[in-house]
Amino acid sequence: MRRVILLSMVLCSAVPFGYQEVRHQKMARLAAIYDREDGAKNLLVLNGKNGYAWDTDVYVEYLNNGSIRITGESDKRSWWRIGEITLEPGVYSFSGLSGVEKNTVGLELETDNHRFVPDVGPVDEVKFTLEETTKLMVYVSVYDGCDCDVIATPMIYKEG
Repeated sequence: MRRVILLSMVLCSAVPFGYQEVRHQKMARLAAIYDREDGAKNLLVLNGKNGYAWDTDVYVEYLNNGSIRITGESDKRSWWRIGEITLEPGVYSFSGLSGVEKNTVGLELETDNHRFVPDVGPVDEVKFTLEETTKLMVYVSVYDGCDCDVIATPMIYKEG
């Protein structure tokens, strides 16, 4: 009986970690779809978690091709975390959403709870330089008055 209880406890604690690893591997395969022809790898592996931007009706849904669909309305500034990445020093580009109006919806990078670069969306691509190893959080940002239905494919490449 002790073995059964012990085995049950091990399985109950291991299954969520196994599921997370399977989801991560799937998201890594989807990110690789967007590796560039020049050999640059898409470094951004998304977390694959569907959900509503906090306290809004904007829903972020992962699609089978590695992109995300952002739909709904917001009456406040909010966000939904779609990933985190630690990058070594170097020059990078961040892209994956374009053609949206400023202060509607965008993709955002943050470090230490501060926006790191302008939103991608109104701007097609943002280039940035890191002087030291940096952990970045990646968000879908929605703004007051957002009424959106867009597809985004967030990507980060190391340049040069």
